[in-house]
Amino acid sequence: MAGGDWPAVKDVLLTEAKRLSGAGAGAILIASNTMHLYAEAVEETAGVPVLHIADAVGKKIQAAAVRTVGLLGTRYSMEKDFYRLRLRERFGIECLIPDEEMRGRINTIIFKELCEGRFFDASRKLVIDAARELSSRGARAIVLGCTELPLIVHQEDLDVTRYDTMAAHVEEGVRFLTAR
Repeated sequence: MAGGDWPAVKDVLLTEAKRLSGAGAGAILIASNTMHLYAEAVEETAGVPVLHIADAVGKKIQAAAVRTVGLLGTRYSMEKDFYRLRLRERFGIECLIPDEEMRGRINTIIFKELCEGRFFDASRKLVIDAARELSSRGARAIVLGCTELPLIVHQEDLDVTRYDTMAAHVEEGVRFLTAR
């Protein structure tokens, strides 16, 4: 992914999806917002449902009657339409994203710091400032659309509700399992 070899990333996901369904998995959770870029292909290949992370958070946002959110995540999750379009089409939720420069800075923080277990106050402040800027533009909640962002952005940092997609996804998975 870091090298931009998206076909190879997709191949790995599809291979593992086949392996999981072959082992008897009744559903698949992809533990990455960005990798949901391939959720439909994974579901088709595996022949079992993919519990989509955007659906999990979309249900929570919709239940709160929020119509406009700020989306923070990897550049891919913010810029490609797989995430924003799903929230709009399935839940009527519009996503605001930071400007291009800020998207690049957040992406760098995610991959060069958070994914490596490195946490810096300046980076935390930058991401919180990005969330606040989206709020000032009309976002009534902030979606932390990267599983690492809840490590540095807490509810008390914001004046609007923050949605932790990882937590919402896990809750959705538990609901799926316990309903069976």
